[in-house]
Amino acid sequence: MTKYKNLDRLIKEIKALKEDEIIILVDEVLKFSEESMRKFAFRQKFEIPSSVSLVKKYDNVKKISLESSPVKPFLCDTLLKRKSIREYSEKPLTFQELSTLLVYSYGVRSFSPAYNYSNFPFRTSPSGGGLQSIEIYCVINKVEEIEQGLYHFDPIHNCLDQIFTGFCIGKLSEFCKGQEFVSNAGVVFILTMVLNRGIWKYSSIYYKIALLDAGCVAENIHLLSTAMDLGSCLIAGFNSEEVSKFIGVRDELEIPVLLISIGKK
Repeated sequence: MTKYKNLDRLIKEIKALKEDEIIILVDEVLKFSEESMRKFAFRQKFEIPSSVSLVKKYDNVKKISLESSPVKPFLCDTLLKRKSIREYSEKPLTFQELSTLLVYSYGVRSFSPAYNYSNFPFRTSPSGGGLQSIEIYCVINKVEEIEQGLYHFDPIHNCLDQIFTGFCIGKLSEFCKGQEFVSNAGVVFILTMVLNRGIWKYSSIYYKIALLDAGCVAENIHLLSTAMDLGSCLIAGFNSEEVSKFIGVRDELEIPVLLISIGKK
């Protein structure tokens, strides 16, 4: 997959393939083939390469520490209430609500020895090999105590990295094919998958694993939003290339895969 510069190019190339060629491509990327099984040994002891970071780092930027509080609804009730909500009020989210969404959906729950780390961070969301391929960017529109702008969630240091400030939710709505409800959200989470977190271990199959990781994180965010009586909606229809430029991603191995809008009902 690393030979593809972006998903738009991949889609164009797939459309140009014959049906049997598409099946071969999908099999190579999304399934364990005999070749990938030969490359991967389940009992092998792995060490994470020094070139691979456990979380994206932003130096020389403002850091905003998060302050979360637990949510205690009955899980079965939350599951039954969960649904996509695209209408939001003008009320802003509180800083604590945003903190709780991030910390409990994708924060660090413990540190233990793993791989070649004495204190490896384990998150609240499951992931392939525990390698946590997902990064979360926050487009802040209406959140108390936080300026509008683009932020990055650093779960290891439990903080937000301020990338830039200013009104930008309208631009994001344009990238989502003009879906107006996006611009009314209090915050929009942008989930990207960082493929080099696990390609070294799982080869091309890590593309599939990273997509599953994104689904796990998204479900956590969805359920937490429901439990906190907030509206949330998953957004898969967006221009991946434009979103990458918007958040400043230039690495071909980091790909936007999902947006989640959240707001007060």
